[in-house]
Amino acid sequence: MAEDGEEHEQTSFWSALGGALKSPAVAVVLVGAALVLLSAFPSIPYLGAFAGDGWRLFIAVSGVVIVATGLWKLLRLPGITKGGYPVNKYGLRIDVPSPGSPVGRKIRVEGSCKKIPPQGGLIIVEKSQSTSRFWLKAQTPEFDKNRWWFSDVYVGGSKGDERVLYVALMGDSGKAFRDYYLLVRERFNEPLGIVNLPVDISLGPHVSVHQTEFLPPVTNSVPEPYGMRIVWPPPNAIVGARIRLSGTYETKPPQDSLVIYEKNEDDNEYWFKQEKSEFNEINKQWSAVIYIGGGKGQRVLSVGTTGEGGKAARNYCKGVYDRIERWIPLESLPPDIQPLAEVRVSYSADEKLHTKP
Repeated sequence: MAEDGEEHEQTSFWSALGGALKSPAVAVVLVGAALVLLSAFPSIPYLGAFAGDGWRLFIAVSGVVIVATGLWKLLRLPGITKGGYPVNKYGLRIDVPSPGSPVGRKIRVEGSCKKIPPQGGLIIVEKSQSTSRFWLKAQTPEFDKNRWWFSDVYVGGSKGDERVLYVALMGDSGKAFRDYYLLVRERFNEPLGIVNLPVDISLGPHVSVHQTEFLPPVTNSVPEPYGMRIVWPPPNAIVGARIRLSGTYETKPPQDSLVIYEKNEDDNEYWFKQEKSEFNEINKQWSAVIYIGGGKGQRVLSVGTTGEGGKAARNYCKGVYDRIERWIPLESLPPDIQPLAEVRVSYSADEKLHTKP
């Protein structure tokens, strides 16, 4: 009995080792660890003693570098973080639509699996081939034994665009991110493309399709005749970090609808200004003291009106600043921000530069 137990333990050890070595990252770590261990001995079995301490040091350092590389690879593996699931474990496959299919706005995506994934873990992710951005879909799957399908999946893009549909698995943090993403989409009434997915949203099988419908025309509302103008600073002025932006108006915009933002022309990013505007209703003048950040370069200062989406984006940026004490830029403005006036200036960090008091 003891021999059987010992033999079972040896078999389990070699099985576990063999399974671990199937991962290239694990194999790299083991090779590096073996080199570090080897450098601790004065000689190599069957080969004799080291020619000098320099060789032992070289082998030890090489081993440490290899171990670090393997660990870095392990940390970057998708689907192995807390709550994540390896996609190939479930044998997922997409059957409909077929590769290269022409599709409309709403389609049915269906397929099969060898093992049913954990509840709430399956999701459809769309990728644009032209922008490499991702969109998470809100639809939940239905199952019939080993068959699954998603109904009414919205496919973006305009006519002729190639889109890639993935079936993916989410871990706990991926689900939390999906919920936040859908909340933002609902708030702004516009799906937002993602550059990088969370680590434990693991992409599985995919299929490329071609959009056959044009994007619906965007109906731009006619701006109210507020007659907003920026008088100070003048165009192409050199300004410092703190300036007074001022101008005139014909009709005062609704309370809390006025928004001021800065655009950095070097990286095309937008920055909301949190300072409140003051109105002199007798002289029909407005002003706001604002701060300009970043390094030297061209800036565009704009004043406009916004709806609930722009207010939510501005409040979100302010909330992030309150948490990390750093302003974050936006790559694009919410669609309900209507620009009314703008001025292009050059920023200098010179503290002596100020505007009118």
